[in-house]
Amino acid sequence: VAKISLIATAPFKTMEYLIDVQSNEIISQFDKFHKADTQSTSSTYFRGNQSITVDSYNGSYRLKDNARNIRTLNGVNLDGSLNADGTFSGYTEYTNSLANFTSTNTKPAIEVHWAMKNTYDYYKNIHNRTSFDGNGHAINNYYDAGMALGTDENAAALDEVSNGYEFIGMFYGRGGTYLHPVVGLDVAGHEFSHMVVSRNGNGGLDYQNESGALNESFADMFGTSIEFYVNDDPNWTIGEGLLKSSSITPNYFRSMSDPNNAPTAIGMPNQPDTYKGQYWQNTTNNPNGYNDYGGVHIISGVGNHWFYLLSEGGSGVNDLNKSYNVTGITIQKAEKIAYRALTTGLPSSATYLDAYNATIAAAAALYGANSNEWTQVVDAWYAVGIGNGAASTKNYEMEVKLKVYPNPVTGDEVTIESDLDGSATVEMFDLTGKQVLAPKQIESRTVLNTSNYKTGVYILKFKSTLGEYSHKLIIK
Repeated sequence: VAKISLIATAPFKTMEYLIDVQSNEIISQFDKFHKADTQSTSSTYFRGNQSITVDSYNGSYRLKDNARNIRTLNGVNLDGSLNADGTFSGYTEYTNSLANFTSTNTKPAIEVHWAMKNTYDYYKNIHNRTSFDGNGHAINNYYDAGMALGTDENAAALDEVSNGYEFIGMFYGRGGTYLHPVVGLDVAGHEFSHMVVSRNGNGGLDYQNESGALNESFADMFGTSIEFYVNDDPNWTIGEGLLKSSSITPNYFRSMSDPNNAPTAIGMPNQPDTYKGQYWQNTTNNPNGYNDYGGVHIISGVGNHWFYLLSEGGSGVNDLNKSYNVTGITIQKAEKIAYRALTTGLPSSATYLDAYNATIAAAAALYGANSNEWTQVVDAWYAVGIGNGAASTKNYEMEVKLKVYPNPVTGDEVTIESDLDGSATVEMFDLTGKQVLAPKQIESRTVLNTSNYKTGVYILKFKSTLGEYSHKLIIK
């Protein structure tokens, strides 16, 4: 066996071959031109010149950050097939002879690469999460991926595993008649956060009705948190600057501070800022015929507004004619509460009531059950129409003194164990608000027969000297 090294300079390439000297056949070959991360100051589409990391490779530079395992690729010719390294076939590299990419044609791709660097850093530094799966998974971005998206005026994340293959990537359109390239910082953070939601350790959040709305809302919460982390003119709107026409007002997709106000002239729906208040979409009876998987991009406004109020504070009267006053705790604390709730306390079919309970538990774990942070979490939910009243420790005390199992109910019985002092009752409602079980006295152990109830989601409402507590019950 002989070892032979060959070096070329245009482009730079060095190969090492092992050759069978008797047959003169190549046994193996190795590329010895080692990839190296290089710092670059390159031109983005929206944010001017920014610092990114590129990869010196084969005598030029490409949009690859080896330390963070991020690649940004040209997706105009994606064919839907998978390569062995998990990328989609048909991509091409964005390359440049210099480390600094300044061409107009590459500005949108640079924006994506820069945004994903900051998104990666945000999750690692703020939530101690490495990549969307928490385990350093490769992050592949495809710009100009209209063929894969079905439209040039959209962005999306794909995170599916089928027959042992991972179909994972983020796709960005080049824009069109109405939109600039869909490459904003909050857009990239939003799409990446969908993948975090799907890997939350509890099956993700089903993309329909209230669980789907929470899926969208968490993506908006963290997309906005990433803007504030970067601190380059952060704001409480989603998709600002993407609309080409400055005459379209408001000039963004969604507002977390004012969900009721959207650019309806181009089909963006106004969102509710109160649970079942104005603009709420009834998922079973929508007179406008627009379903959106049960209104996931519409009723997500409730969760968005909760997060805004928790961060910034606010006072007023909501759509249920309830007066509220919330003192903001900062977005830096709010994001930690939201992240803990997402990754510890939410089932895949979560409702807003589940989010209410999960965030209260998260605030109690992080800051204490009677802390100011805990109080403002409850007050912010009350402001958007969730919860029985302004902050009180009583609701939380009731929760920890009650156990309901099994849940979901797969047989004919559900058991309630209670450590509550004094008299307590339970009643049950369906999701339309109809009472299906009259108030029933509960003991230390109470068994309810569920054989006569249809499959679905119900609300158990407990009342005691401590107050009231609502608990979701699923009957299968």
